[in-house]
Parts: sequence; structure tokens; C-alpha cells
Amino acid sequence: MMLENLLQQFTAYLGGAPAAALAAAFFGGVLVSLTPCVYPVLPLTVAFIGAGSAGSTRARGLLLSLIYVLGLALTYAALGVASALANKVFGTLTQSPVALLGAGAFFLIFGLAMMEVFHLPMPQALTNLQPRRRSGAAGVFLVGMLSGLIAMPCSTPVLLAILTHIAQRGGVAYGFGLMFCYAMGFGVLLVVVGASAGAIASLPKSGAWMNWTKRLAGLIIIAFGAYYLYSGARALSGGQGPAHDHDAFITAHGPEAIRERIGDKPAMFVFFGSWCKTCAEEVPELNRLHDTYKDKGLALYGVDISDTEAKAREFIKKHDVKYPVIWDASREKIAEEYKILTTPTIMIFDAAGRRVYLGADPPARLHAHIAKALGEPAPATPRTEPVPERTGRALLELTIIGSKSDPAFHELVRAAESFEDPHKEIVPLDAAADAARIAKTPYHPLDRPALFACLVDVACARPITDPAKADRALRTFIKNFSGVPDDGALAPDAGRLDAVQ
Repeated sequence: MMLENLLQQFTAYLGGAPAAALAAAFFGGVLVSLTPCVYPVLPLTVAFIGAGSAGSTRARGLLLSLIYVLGLALTYAALGVASALANKVFGTLTQSPVALLGAGAFFLIFGLAMMEVFHLPMPQALTNLQPRRRSGAAGVFLVGMLSGLIAMPCSTPVLLAILTHIAQRGGVAYGFGLMFCYAMGFGVLLVVVGASAGAIASLPKSGAWMNWTKRLAGLIIIAFGAYYLYSGARALSGGQGPAHDHDAFITAHGPEAIRERIGDKPAMFVFFGSWCKTCAEEVPELNRLHDTYKDKGLALYGVDISDTEAKAREFIKKHDVKYPVIWDASREKIAEEYKILTTPTIMIFDAAGRRVYLGADPPARLHAHIAKALGEPAPATPRTEPVPERTGRALLELTIIGSKSDPAFHELVRAAESFEDPHKEIVPLDAAADAARIAKTPYHPLDRPALFACLVDVACARPITDPAKADRALRTFIKNFSGVPDDGALAPDAGRLDAVQ
């Protein structure tokens, strides 16, 4: 559905850096303010601002417009704070089939009422609101707060996307800021009108155009209702819900997301990063494992331990990941808890919560371990296709990406140069000057300089951002990955991480 695709795109922008998320929320508010179903609110807005600024200067009209928008912003910012405090509860509620069906029914009734199929009485509090000449700032502020509630039906899909993101990300200040930016975007048009001399008086009066606008608004709201009814029905029947489906993309803030999925049924976790070439290459085989074993009771999850939300979603879309993905918003807590040193790394648990496998073998070699987790005999053919043996010493590629003006970048380069390994290759890349070269690698710049260490065509370590820990992290990576001393040959069963506890 087009609406679902647009919401997925909008959610991806929200998942970027905080500055990008704030900008996305602001422009989302601007776009919502241009939808026809907001127009019926304008007469109330214009009446109060016009009454308050009649016979006054342009400055007073601008001031009252800003006060009105601040009132509206306070309403939405309060929702952001509530969503941040509710955290997982809000996110779960927005994906509940009952909540989705209820929202669909509400929009359907509201849309039919706007099309005048039947009459829906206006709340008495709003009916009694009358604009007065020289309305005070307090009155305009109050009307701004109320108009935020009136305009919500049209903006609900965008609002839910933002509020669900806030609930997943957490942080009261972040939630307040994101919704405040959304409200300011929503109010841009009103501020422009208020600042224009005579603009309020020259706006068209209510008439036939308003009736047609209301009907168009009703159609849009009915479309939203149909979308939520459809999503609720799919969720109720076991299918996926709307764009932010928690069964397909799970936001985690620590290892609890893993713990709560261990012990209920056999589970397999594949730890990865979007910059890891091997991780991307193994997705098709992991998709086949997911399709083969999901009906036998195995729950397979990808676990992104180092990316932004936008990069994680981009990886899922680009490589057509079919299994659910857990994204660690902290980008470190899950990896630290389970001592994940490389990507890809795989953990498999049986239904009793016992770990039956920890390693990085190719997916085609995992059938016997999965059978053990399921309590079944080992399959006669443990792989779906031939898997080449890994022999010889893999090249250790050390790629440093960041700004060359940042001292940490040069410290990481020195750490890579001082690391003793006869098979290393060091590639320092400036995030700005070498953007074209970086685009051709499987890596991407993080929010600070990082060292990406990979045993080429085997596996990669977690990004290293602390120069002081680089030497130890690299030695641990090579030792635990190959199971041999740093200067030894790569073992035939390279990829096993059984030594990592």
C-alpha cells in the first residue's frame, strides 16, 4: 500500500541522527498542515487570531499566531512526553489488533460524520468558544491547545509513527523535542498568515467550498480508517500489522530483548552489522533456514548490534531479510552482555533455554545444531549446498573511517599501525574527502571515528571506537575467532567462537 510505503520511509528518517529526526518531524508537520482535512479547523483559528489582532499592527497578528502555535505545540509535546514515559507499553498498544480495529472504527465514524452522512455533535466546550475583540494571549493559547486535539484525526498516521518511535527510543527530552518540532511545522502556515497584513481579513468566508473541503477531508479520514481496519484484521489473523510491525522490527534497549525470547521455544540469533560483507552474503541462506524451520518451532532473529535504526532498516530492505530483526538502540549493550566480538555470530538455544551452539559457521552448516535445539535427530544431509573449506591465513583488513580533523581518527590509525600482524592491511578513509571510496566498501561512517577490522571473506569484528582498547580488541578478535594464537594459521573450522563465554 502507498500509505504503508510512505510511513516506512518517514520512519526510516526518524531513525537517523537526532538532527535528522527533528527535521523529519518538522517537515512531517508542515505536510500534515497542508492536508484538506485540516481546513475545517481554520475558521476557528482565523476567528480568534483575527479578533485579537483586529485594528492592530502586523506585529500583534504575528505575536498571537506564535502564541496560538505554542499552545498547539504544548499539546503535542505533552503527547511526546507521555509516549516516552510509557515506552514499551505504548509501542505494544499501537500494534494490538484490538487497538488497530478500534482506531479504524473511530476514523470511519469520524469520516462519515464529516461527509454529513450523519450528525456528530460538537463538544459543548468547543461550541461555547466565541472569539472576542482584542482576545487576550491566554485565550488564543487555550484555543491553540484545543485545535491540536481537533486536527489529530488527519495526522494520526504520522503522529503514531513519531510517538511509536519515541516509545522505542525513550527519553523524555527527546520525546518533547520531537513532538515540539512536529507541532512547529504544523503551525508554519498559521504563523505566515498571522504575519501578513490583511491576510486574515482576505481569507475566503465559509461557504460551498468549505462543504466540499469537509467531504474531501472525510474521504481521507475514511481511507485512514480502512488502513487501520485492514492492519488490525491482518494482525488478528496472524499477518503483519502496519509499517512499524514489532514482530518484524523490534527495537531493543539492552539484552532483555534477547532474554525474553530464550526459553519459550527454540531460538536462533544472528548478530550482524550492515557494514559486514559476510553478513549480507549469508542473508539468502538464513532466509531459507527461516522458511524451513519456522513451522517446526524455531524462532530465527537477526540482531543488529552497531547501526542506526535507518541503516538497520535499509539493510533489511536492500537484502530482502525475511526473518524478524532486533535492533539494539544502544548499539553496545547486547554485544557486551553476550560478548559478541565478531559479525556474523550465531547463538542457538533449545526450548529449555540451554545454549546448544555459539559460533560463526556458514548457515548451511547449522542444520545439525538446529536439529539438536528442536530435539530432533541430526539430518542426514547437514547442508543445502556445498560449503568451501576455509584454509590459509585470511587477510586482516583494518579500515579507519572518520574525519581526519578529529584526533581520535589519527589515534585509531596509529593503533592499527602498531598492531603486530603480518597479514594486515590498513586503509584510512576520510568520511568527507573519501566518500566515493567509502560507498564502494561494505562500511559506512558512524557518529565518531571507527576502526573496522575484518578477516576478509570470513567475518568482521565489532567497530572499534576507543583507541586505547584497539590492540586488545583486535587480539581477542583474532584469537577467539580462529581458535589459534595470533600468529598461527587459520584453523580449518575457523568461525567457531566456542571459546567465547
